[in-house]
Amino acid sequence: MDELSGPGILSPRTNLGSDISLFLAIGFILMFLYAGYLARSKNGRAHHRMILASMALMIFYLVYYIQVRYMGLASVADQGSFPGPDWIYSKILRPLLMVHVVVVSISLYLSIYMVINGFMARFPMGDGSLSLKTGPASPSKILWGIALFWLALLVWLTILSGRFDFSHAVIFLTLGFGAPAGMALLIHFTLPKADRRHRIVGRICLLFFSLMLVTTVSTYFLLYIAKY
Repeated sequence: MDELSGPGILSPRTNLGSDISLFLAIGFILMFLYAGYLARSKNGRAHHRMILASMALMIFYLVYYIQVRYMGLASVADQGSFPGPDWIYSKILRPLLMVHVVVVSISLYLSIYMVINGFMARFPMGDGSLSLKTGPASPSKILWGIALFWLALLVWLTILSGRFDFSHAVIFLTLGFGAPAGMALLIHFTLPKADRRHRIVGRICLLFFSLMLVTTVSTYFLLYIAKY
């Protein structure tokens, strides 16, 4: 891990670990967006392969980020490391970080949702291509199991670690779990058909991943690149 604390590539304020986390994040986001393009081009099998590849890179990124970057939560709780003026931190960076937490949580949850839903909704055609089932969508126990695991992880990172006060822990639990869980319930009750659910949630996924790309790059720029 000592090597990751060495000088970064993008700025004198970065280290190698933070730069790698940025490159990994941009990588799996762009792969996911390209998978959406493949879906719109009706290239189902290539779409599934690209989704699985992007999910593999995303899981590697999450393991890396939890281990090395502590999920970036300290950026919100600790203002001391920010080199810019207080008004930029309080008026721009802090709200941006909160939005980023919401966008990332919903994006990651929806991406897992879409992978599970995609396997459940796909329908192999006679020519080897893939289509979508037109019947009712079945609820996924696996998905809610992953949601409970994510909640347990957030509780461990915020409350049990002792690194955050109670108010910060409540904010992260509300934004990190409450928002995506509420969206999942909304999807369940408003989109009962498998094919319609997959297409509409897919478009929502692409929107959130686009927002994640914007908030990730913007946050990194304000923290490490911008000159104050």
